Amino acid sequence: MKIKLSSARFVYSYFAKKDFNVWLLVILATTISAITEPLIPALLKPLLDNGFKNNEIDLWKIPASIILIFFTRGLFGYLAQIGLTRIVTKGMHHLRLDMFSVYQKLSFKDASEIPSSTLINKIVLDVQNGATQLVGAVMSLIRSSLTLVFLLCFLLFMNWKLTLLILCIFPFVGYSMKKLSSQLHKSIKDSQKATDELSYVIEENVLAIKEIRLYEAQKLQNQKFEVLSKRLDKLALKATFAGAAMTPVTQLLAAISLSIVITYAIVDSAANSGTVGDFVAFITAMLMIITPLRQLSEVANPITRGIALLNESKAFIETSSLEPSKKSPNIPHHHDNLRPNSSNGEILFENVSFTYPGNQNPTLNFVSFEIKSGEHAAFIGSSGSGKTTIINLIPRFIERDQGHIYIDGILIDEYDIQQLRNKISLVSQNIILLNASVYDNICMSEEIDKDRVDQILTQLKLDDLIEKNYKRSSINLGHNSSLISGGQRQRIALARAIYRDSPILILDEATSSLDPETDEIIRLALSSYSHGKTIVSISHKLTTVMDVNKIFLIENGAVVDSGTHHELMTNSPRYKYMFDKN
Repeated sequence: MKIKLSSARFVYSYFAKKDFNVWLLVILATTISAITEPLIPALLKPLLDNGFKNNEIDLWKIPASIILIFFTRGLFGYLAQIGLTRIVTKGMHHLRLDMFSVYQKLSFKDASEIPSSTLINKIVLDVQNGATQLVGAVMSLIRSSLTLVFLLCFLLFMNWKLTLLILCIFPFVGYSMKKLSSQLHKSIKDSQKATDELSYVIEENVLAIKEIRLYEAQKLQNQKFEVLSKRLDKLALKATFAGAAMTPVTQLLAAISLSIVITYAIVDSAANSGTVGDFVAFITAMLMIITPLRQLSEVANPITRGIALLNESKAFIETSSLEPSKKSPNIPHHHDNLRPNSSNGEILFENVSFTYPGNQNPTLNFVSFEIKSGEHAAFIGSSGSGKTTIINLIPRFIERDQGHIYIDGILIDEYDIQQLRNKISLVSQNIILLNASVYDNICMSEEIDKDRVDQILTQLKLDDLIEKNYKRSSINLGHNSSLISGGQRQRIALARAIYRDSPILILDEATSSLDPETDEIIRLALSSYSHGKTIVSISHKLTTVMDVNKIFLIENGAVVDSGTHHELMTNSPRYKYMFDKN
């Protein structure tokens, strides 16, 4: 069983470094508990030699000694278990916090590639299973090793020649454990990957339950699930074969050696006229060695599993690609034509290009435009033309390949990432609300001003939420906001943007799926809120962009036309065709 130094350091940092004193107490309690093990065979010698034959031992001392031994063992075993539980739970807590913190800072590219089922497995299940198995096995290793040492010391004291024969089994045990644990480690890694794939199928079916049933795709999904489930079963059996073989192989080696030792002990005792107490005490201690030997042979399995699972956590924390939290070095100065350090929502793109990973053709190709403070600009174009990519570049959800983007005259790389995003509010077509109160969903990380929230809710015709007290902290909106309608969900998202009061508001198809009445409510709220704000919107309803200050027509990743509605109707045949068709 080979453990890399980096893995050992990682485990130490979470499950030992912060609780070193607790570990010392656990080891001390375990040592005291282990010392009691050879006391049982040690008690048999005087009991057999003197207690039954000559009645030289007081009757009360026998039960008192037995009770004292087992009470001491139980008490200190209990204390060791309590300490171990604290170490595991505290270590899991800190590890999960760090992993969740890493996910919060993960680049959008990497975050989008991790299925939620895999993330849940990594942070919740893998950490718990890995930590519990590893720390428990380490504790078993310490306890069994100490027990073995004390029993061997007792045996050496009783008969050092016979004890040396016992030591011959250790090289065979070590060799067996090394061979089987290497096979086990590979099987565990493959099983973990198969588990993530199977979890993703379940997640996918939960998200697409309507589509799967509507288009009768249950059979295909069942076949897919069955294939992955069978693969997981085979890998589990393979891991079980390797893990289960450790115990019988070790026990067989121990039994063979022990049989030889017992035979020799009988011959040696007859030749040297040893007492019955000596013989029984020695044989009892030898038989007691089988238990710690068996436990030592079994620790390789959980240690290997635990290390493999925690290595996944280690890789997630240490190798994940994070968002830039601070401004980038070696960046250009402010743009000469824009006023820096303002908070007015000015946006400038200069020859910006972007290509999604795996694509040969760029999604954006040298895009340039300017949106002045307080203007309402709309991006229109066919699906896949690059509109949403432009929107995602502004808050740095994705990073451009080349070109420059300025906000209020400052290159976006020069901002602290959160400082940049504080300037932006976003309302998208696909609204995701937290399973929390209306107040929490609207205010998010900001301090809650209940009067202001109620005022915004009233403005958006959400008085029914106030009356029903959905906003109270004790009543949440349900999983994926299932307790409210789609129109209410959209208006709460807009209320969130209004409450934040950022200089830039991005609307990504925010009203595309709404009924006319709800659409009108949102438009009225926007008109009263948008004074002095820069609004950037994407819309396929060209009738909704007639009154904006600028319209940018995007085709094949480039701005092919721009201007007001009147200007484009006059000068852009493409826009006029789209408008008439729309």
